[in-house]
Amino acid sequence: MNEFLAIVTLVILIVLIVRTILVWHIRAFLSPALYFGAIWALGVLGVTIFHPVGLLYEPYPQYIDELHILVSFTALCFLFWTKKGRKAVNDKQIQLNFTFDSVYVFFSILLFLIALYDFISLGGNLNMGQARQNVHEIQDSRSVIIGYGHTLLIPLSVYGGYKLVSFLSSGISLFSPKMLFFILPLLSGLIFSVDVGGRVDVVYSFANYFLGMAFYLPLHTSVRRYKRVFVWIVLGAFMVTLFISGVANQRDLYGKGYNTDAEIYLTEKSPVLGALYGPVSYVVASYSGYQLRRVDAVDPNQLGYGMYTFNGFINWTLPFSGLIGLGDFSIAKTFGIYYNNQETYDYQRELYYTTHSCYIPMIKDFGFWGSLICIFFLTLISHNAFVAIQKRKSLEYACSLFFYILFWNYWSRSNFYGTLSSTVLMQLYGFLIIDIANLLVGKPRNRSFDYKRHI
Repeated sequence: MNEFLAIVTLVILIVLIVRTILVWHIRAFLSPALYFGAIWALGVLGVTIFHPVGLLYEPYPQYIDELHILVSFTALCFLFWTKKGRKAVNDKQIQLNFTFDSVYVFFSILLFLIALYDFISLGGNLNMGQARQNVHEIQDSRSVIIGYGHTLLIPLSVYGGYKLVSFLSSGISLFSPKMLFFILPLLSGLIFSVDVGGRVDVVYSFANYFLGMAFYLPLHTSVRRYKRVFVWIVLGAFMVTLFISGVANQRDLYGKGYNTDAEIYLTEKSPVLGALYGPVSYVVASYSGYQLRRVDAVDPNQLGYGMYTFNGFINWTLPFSGLIGLGDFSIAKTFGIYYNNQETYDYQRELYYTTHSCYIPMIKDFGFWGSLICIFFLTLISHNAFVAIQKRKSLEYACSLFFYILFWNYWSRSNFYGTLSSTVLMQLYGFLIIDIANLLVGKPRNRSFDYKRHI
């Protein structure tokens, strides 16, 4: 591995984070560039620490360098677009009116009950190491209702963040009973994470709360004025970090019977680095997956030219198709162009269970140089969606968020498999359910939920 290239990548990512915050202020929390930069900065930090002491898995170090080039180029593209559209956005509060509070409370409770049912049906297991070993069996055995209920997590978390900040900024305590309804999606994400021995649901539910917060606050927000909000953000981020590290620790102890050398090394080096072991290992794992899948899953002589990276746009499934006798139907499967972005989870390959990042489908489609062109346009589309959503004074429908969230998800989860290569229609269902419910209720959008009648 080229250490200099890794350091340069880390510097570029840090510059991206700082630049995004300086230009977009509090709205940086809406930017896919910020989350991309933060996630990969943790990974590159881990690589630069582990490599010199021999704690980094490096079967094909040339592909670590390749990954750093792809990450650096992505960061540079985001840096290039940073100021684009800055003067065109609404710098006041963007009102989220896409649901009634009564509808929100109903679905928050429903989602929480679905999460509890999932937990109980899986035996109420708190051993996340064991759950992780059986993650695919657990996901395959989940009922259709749980799958569709899970799609509510994103829109409910965004709206929950919006309402929590509005309450906190008006002086209401976070421990007020009315707050519970707006924390339920986060608790549901926590339960879903425990169910599969993972961290994804609670981490990204928490991040979606950030999105809601950024919609509520004006672009130029005084930290002093919203001091209580930022204190709770810091405390929440600290608790999520502890949870991530706790999951990593429990999985290591269950799978190996001891803490890894990397965790021991970080803890001895610095208490702060020790606390960051979970998030760091979270991203560093993708380096292992990228190296291996770059060798055993990429055929440079059979490029897909978009079939892999964007398979989600053609891999549409009919809702409840299994219940109406159509089985596992999808348009992509019908035409023989279906791609499972987790196809290498075959129980045979080395580290088959390890994520490989969104860059593997790109390489499978376009090769290395073609991937750079793909990254250029994907970052442009993502930034334009980020700007477009801020031009609105209010969002009256949950589906208004979908296109923006689609690309925000892609970059904020870019260390996994690439969300655009998995059916994008499934991600739409949660937004549609919210909108349909509001149309059925049909009350004025400014009517608030009467908490006193429900607590």
